[in-house]
Amino acid sequence: MMMVCGFKGTGKDTFYGNYSKNYYSVYSINSRCLLLEPSYVRVGFADNVKKEVNDIYDLSNPNKDDIIFENTTYRDLLITHAKNKKKEDINYWVKKSYDWKKRNNVMITDFRFLHEYEYLVKLGHEPVTIRLFRSEVTIQQIYLKDLWIIF
Repeated sequence: MMMVCGFKGTGKDTFYGNYSKNYYSVYSINSRCLLLEPSYVRVGFADNVKKEVNDIYDLSNPNKDDIIFENTTYRDLLITHAKNKKKEDINYWVKKSYDWKKRNNVMITDFRFLHEYEYLVKLGHEPVTIRLFRSEVTIQQIYLKDLWIIF
């Protein structure tokens, strides 16, 4: 199991789509090359957030910066909905995204929070975490209360 994180526009889903074609070399902290097998299944925690918001508001996958209501973007709706569900159960989106009893060869393309990692470890998985960087993407300011990944 791999958990991929990176800033918006870094290419997390592109990484998943191309990793089996040897477009990427991935090295661990101890400089060992990480072998990537082509049999991984993509899982995105945010996929169900989008599905639920689209169903509630009868939307058809607008761009995240599209204004849906006065001064409210699609991104705003996604964030609000996701936070409300996490208040009910911190692991709501992790649980909803995949049957974690099935198999380990999963690549999560939108890993952001420590509780996501901890939940999967608690289930007996041994995830490898990957942080992607891209020179064209500016490193953004991180709010420590929301994210656990620190540079």
